Amino acid sequence: MKETVVITGGGGFIGHHLAKSLSERHDVIVLDNFSRGNPGRLINLANSINVKACDITNYADIEIALKDIKIDKLFHLAAINGTENFYTVPLRVLDVGVFGCFNILKYAKNNSIKKVIVASSAEVYQDCKTIPTPEDVPLIVPNVQNPRYSYGLSKIYSEYYSYHFGQQNNMNISIFRPHNVYGTDMGLKHVIPQFIMEFLKGEKNRDSFVNINVKGQLEAVRAFCYVDDIIEGINLISEFNEGVNVYNIGNPTTISMNSLLEQISLLMKMKFDIIINRDEHIGGTQLRCPDISKIKKLGFKPSISLDIGLKKTINWYRDNFDGLEKADKDLY
Repeated sequence: MKETVVITGGGGFIGHHLAKSLSERHDVIVLDNFSRGNPGRLINLANSINVKACDITNYADIEIALKDIKIDKLFHLAAINGTENFYTVPLRVLDVGVFGCFNILKYAKNNSIKKVIVASSAEVYQDCKTIPTPEDVPLIVPNVQNPRYSYGLSKIYSEYYSYHFGQQNNMNISIFRPHNVYGTDMGLKHVIPQFIMEFLKGEKNRDSFVNINVKGQLEAVRAFCYVDDIIEGINLISEFNEGVNVYNIGNPTTISMNSLLEQISLLMKMKFDIIINRDEHIGGTQLRCPDISKIKKLGFKPSISLDIGLKKTINWYRDNFDGLEKADKDLY
């Protein structure tokens, strides 16, 4: 008999990839109010998942959506992500992060759900000096006056509340911190698709040279992880975690934003110039890389190189370029 699993935020980037993966061997219910996620991502899964409109900041909404359903696992991914949102709607980011987490854990306890998997973020680390960064370093908010940290703070709360809620109620709760996830169908507001779309516009116009608008610092270094590897990590902790634990999920291979841009340009066989390099992300971290020793003990090993992952991502954006050009520019 198939297990029944619930994914909050299943219309989001990671959420819809997780829904697709789990639908192959589970009965999947997606909770999403689509204030940020894209319902179009789930159309091809319509025959294998059950999508329910739900605002997780309202406990009664969750009860109505899941009434009389026996749930085995609950994956809590719903959040207001996106760097621009951190700056422009910080209270909304906090509301969804804090009240959503509280309601989901309360519902899981009240309904004896066996396993809860909670999405955190590498944003909890901010400017950590330990690189690669393990799970047990202090989590901080560097400046309460900077709205950027609204998301990181919401995830610190989620982790802290999940940990102690799980301990006090003897629950199986695993918390994962994904690091710089990228891949197919991730919207238009993240750095990799933003770069790719600029090159594709030039490709469409038969240009061999494009101008790239860069908002952050090209010297910043990240460790990008293809979404399929992230999904593999989430599935592993959902199967093998015992008690309450937190895990980094990512690929520890690092690259600067400048080198990333150069690699994309090589793959797309186009040259580029930077016309604007204005740092709009005050408080952004210069260097981030996960220590994945803990999740490796569960059998995790990232298998998709940046080169292969970028090719997959470029091909998807090329195949869907016409529709994306006409899409809402705030598509996440």
